[in-house]
Amino acid sequence: SEVDLYVSLGEEPYEIEDYTGENFDEIRAELDELGFTVEQTDTESSETVPFGNIISQDIDPGEEVIISDTTITFTVSSGRPVIELTDLLEYSRRSVDDYVDRNNLNLVVEEEPSEDVPLGLVIRQEPKAGAELYPGDQITVVLSSGPEEENNIESEATDWR
Repeated sequence: SEVDLYVSLGEEPYEIEDYTGENFDEIRAELDELGFTVEQTDTESSETVPFGNIISQDIDPGEEVIISDTTITFTVSSGRPVIELTDLLEYSRRSVDDYVDRNNLNLVVEEEPSEDVPLGLVIRQEPKAGAELYPGDQITVVLSSGPEEENNIESEATDWR
């Protein structure tokens, strides 16, 4: 008699998609439902990828895998990097410029006389030290222009006598 044999070729391969830029929680739920093991590596800050979205994946898009044998790992964005503004009081202009450049901040500089703060050093700043900023944010520093010149009216008044 004739016998029909059905031989399994195993689980059908699944083609991995490009998940970068997608919301991690939504993709994790979708892949969990398919039977994948999904993991998240440490988060990274990103200027371009919003908080909670995928920055990168450890399996290249287009690669074919067996779902039950595959763990896919994602790097997830923690959003824009936060800068805790340092206390710039009595920094020199050069030191302020270096700080602003390192942290990719925009700087506005003003000057005013000061009896207490030496010429060229920061008298005050806005926002205050400890404020949370993002790259591209603006800070304002007021530099000392030195002691205020005394009003010469009295000396001029005595000269006409």
